[in-house]
Amino acid sequence: MSGTKFDVDGIPEPTLYFDVPQEFAHMVSSTVDHFALALVLPAMRSGQDLHLEGPLTDELLFNLNGPVQAWIRSILPIYKQVRVSAAWVQTPGSPPTGVATGFSAGVDSFSALGDYFFGADVPKTLRVTHLLFNNVGSQDAPHMRRAALELANAALPSCGGGRGVTRRARQVPG
Repeated sequence: MSGTKFDVDGIPEPTLYFDVPQEFAHMVSSTVDHFALALVLPAMRSGQDLHLEGPLTDELLFNLNGPVQAWIRSILPIYKQVRVSAAWVQTPGSPPTGVATGFSAGVDSFSALGDYFFGADVPKTLRVTHLLFNNVGSQDAPHMRRAALELANAALPSCGGGRGVTRRARQVPG
């Protein structure tokens, strides 16, 4: 497995991680963008500014400090505006070679595939090429077998993922 692990001050389980099998490591971003997305809701809920010690893309930083929080607060008015910052900001690198989406064999997973895999007008840069199976604790053995069958039917490679970030993210109530 290859992944990223980091510590977060101010939450009950301060160590978060995300990992994928080694053969998919080249598909995981070297930025902290994915962690910023996972942590912005808990930060807004607690009212604590979010500072990331790693490279964050300028586009995401701009959107997290503006439209993303405005949209979240329009739905969850108890959430507070926070300041998102990073140790360094960079422009996005070269386009990714693949697009992964989480897959649990639930309705949201199939909705994402309908929009971003089966959709006829999806740009190549947005078309799903891989499925990421995140075990968030609700999947039992029959569910995993069914998910594997669905993956095979969709003819998309899948890679298993860790539990750390997804476990913490699902515990942030609205």
